[in-house]
Amino acid sequence: MENVFPRTNLDRYARELSTIAEDFKWVHQYRFVEFFVKNCYDDLPKDWIESLEEEDEPSIRAMVGGGVKKDWPESLKTFVQDCESLRLRNRKEIDKPKQLDTEMKRTLSEKKQHEVAHMAEGIHETVTRTPKKTAVILDIGSGQGYLPTVLAHKWGYDVVAVEACEGNVKKGEEREALITQRKRKREALTNQKEGVVSYHPAYLSPDTTASELDKLLSAKNIPPTTPVCLTGLHSCGDLTPLVLKLFSASPRISSLSIVGCCYYKMGWPTPSAFPMSKPMADLATLLGPTGAQLACENSMRWPVMDAPEWQHTKDLSLNRAVLEVVLHRLYPTLVESIGIRGVSRKVTKLPFMAYAKHCLARLKYRRLDLSNATEPVDGGGHARTEEASEDLPPPLVDPTDLYLADTYAAYAPSMHRLVIWLTLRECISPILEALFIVDRALYLRDALPDTAVSVSAVFDKQESPRNVMISAVKGSA
Repeated sequence: MENVFPRTNLDRYARELSTIAEDFKWVHQYRFVEFFVKNCYDDLPKDWIESLEEEDEPSIRAMVGGGVKKDWPESLKTFVQDCESLRLRNRKEIDKPKQLDTEMKRTLSEKKQHEVAHMAEGIHETVTRTPKKTAVILDIGSGQGYLPTVLAHKWGYDVVAVEACEGNVKKGEEREALITQRKRKREALTNQKEGVVSYHPAYLSPDTTASELDKLLSAKNIPPTTPVCLTGLHSCGDLTPLVLKLFSASPRISSLSIVGCCYYKMGWPTPSAFPMSKPMADLATLLGPTGAQLACENSMRWPVMDAPEWQHTKDLSLNRAVLEVVLHRLYPTLVESIGIRGVSRKVTKLPFMAYAKHCLARLKYRRLDLSNATEPVDGGGHARTEEASEDLPPPLVDPTDLYLADTYAAYAPSMHRLVIWLTLRECISPILEALFIVDRALYLRDALPDTAVSVSAVFDKQESPRNVMISAVKGSA
């Protein structure tokens, strides 16, 4: 598997990434919805503003990918080109795998089929590099069992599927029972023995220890001498750092293959899982949930959106940023504790007046910590967290039609400036993601010197933006 790092010296690479993230913190420290309320455009260097305000949108969008103009300021050109040269090399196209059997792809979208098939193949490649043959795969956060199904019935592994949601466990067991009905027939046709999926309902907290993991394995009657591969597909938030720590601490785990996601769900603002490595220890206060959210963007889409999608992206970004101004004026002391519920894609395509009215009618008062309250998880700044039942107090300003119209009219002329700032954010997005990935690779390198660690693109990035798999095999360095 091809390594995605553009540098062979990881320590040097980490320093270069850190320097960009620190020098341009003003690009990623605020949410896009705060563009007006935080006066984000004022942070741009004056010579950048003078150059970029004269450019058309195609030229601006081309910065995502390294596009620059000769007459631009050297500092701007350096920023754009460094963001491109230091990004992970994970944008290659990956062929779609062979079709899964009908039973295995049942209820799976094409995207999920792509992910499961390639992930399973990647895990198999990792396992074949282990000094001792792996007998069991432990899938942490197995969901409804899509990956365990393919690992067991296509590749022949026994899989222990650990999942916190009992509903997912039930669906996974039903899925396994259905697929097992044709197991003997498949084995006869392929002349290959299939494995078994065993579900284990359990929640692994960020504080789960290696001894607790050993108890879990013992509960599934797995002998202490049996080599185990630890894996997870899109292990969310704190789960990926937990899996890495368990891998380094448990002698029973011989190999690892994991794809992480949702960095912003790592218990911010004081995450226990970033940074993990000593070389990046100084970054503890550099990235917050906003930077971590930006690290999850699919910046590849920015310069290649077709006209309708680009127009929708611009309109929604402006509408949501203006709405944030309205919210700050209506509820200046509560704005961090309220969320907007029930915003469908159809609503996001409405003109500002209709969009704002829909959102204001669906404000909820949330009794949650600020890390959740500031989380724009759907890309449009619309929170998806639980809300309390209390009604909001009366707003300080009456949001009449005239008031909304006047507010929008005051900010709409800044659309071009918003596009410039959003594009700079998309430029730095891959740098922020690389910080998380290289930090985890450095952690494994330093914690387990005898372990061979590889970091590769396992999915087509257009199909699945979080496509970087960290693989490791103990005793093979």
